[in-house]
Amino acid sequence: AEDGIRDYKVTGVQTCALPISEGRPQAPVGTRPDLSALRAKFLAAAKDYAGDDQARFLIEAYRISDQTKDYEEVLGMLLADHLESRELAKLGPMFAYFEDHCSQEFGRKALAKIEKGSTQPSVQGWVLFAKRVRILDAADPKSEEFQAAKQEVLSAAETSGDKNLQRQVKSKLADKEVFCIGAQAPELAGKDLNGIERKLSDTHGKVTLVYFWADWSAPCREFYTQGNALVAELKERPFALFGVAGDALERARQVASEHQLAWPSLQNKRADKSEIVEDWAVQGWPTLVVLDAEGKICYRGHDTEAAIGSVREQLARVPSKQ
Repeated sequence: AEDGIRDYKVTGVQTCALPISEGRPQAPVGTRPDLSALRAKFLAAAKDYAGDDQARFLIEAYRISDQTKDYEEVLGMLLADHLESRELAKLGPMFAYFEDHCSQEFGRKALAKIEKGSTQPSVQGWVLFAKRVRILDAADPKSEEFQAAKQEVLSAAETSGDKNLQRQVKSKLADKEVFCIGAQAPELAGKDLNGIERKLSDTHGKVTLVYFWADWSAPCREFYTQGNALVAELKERPFALFGVAGDALERARQVASEHQLAWPSLQNKRADKSEIVEDWAVQGWPTLVVLDAEGKICYRGHDTEAAIGSVREQLARVPSKQ
């Protein structure tokens, strides 16, 4: 069950993190596990509790739903009995996707009911973020529309006191303003899985694929063989694969050894407890960033095939050694 939840959560995060296509998020990467039996257990357990405890079980049931009727069933229960619960803020990251999970009309009405009925600052902060996230995804960061939405979500996040919302806002804005296509990638430095200090700038002059991975993500696991094959294929070309491992150090070392991963990976967590994924605004696993030979961002997203295609496109622009 824990493996299933972890795989589901990365898929859910990817759905939120992927670019907007025609006003709606693109499909998630990877195969979502069947968690219907686990969902039923959460719903059954919810009947044995009341108040915030019941809300926690219902929120988990919502997170692992996958059918419109299932999303609407659980969301209806939450809004009927837990509109004033502080626990509702834990569903906040899903607010922006009510119209995708449920029917559009149901989703719009649900968000409006939360906005009108909840007095929790954290919940209201998530509501505002949900109402502005499509602008942040689609608008030019230099446009007045984007800047106005930016100021609104920053203010709402600060007022809410919700640390998770504040991180989400920071990550979303960095994704658009710092890690946009054509921008110079910031330095990325730290210890690799063997304790050796490495820097992204060491790959300057090479087309580089920065790969954020974690073994609990099914799409990440699928890349192990693919990544090794890519490194072998391009060993005579100016190409580098540079990883960042999201697992605990010992687990990451075990995975790298078992699969004989042919690329170095930094430890995500630093000695000071800060995390590279926060600095790089990673919103889903895997996240792939392709840099040209000058270190400028050519691709950033979650689609492995698109990233590899970008690598090949950039390599085609670099003369082969004679």
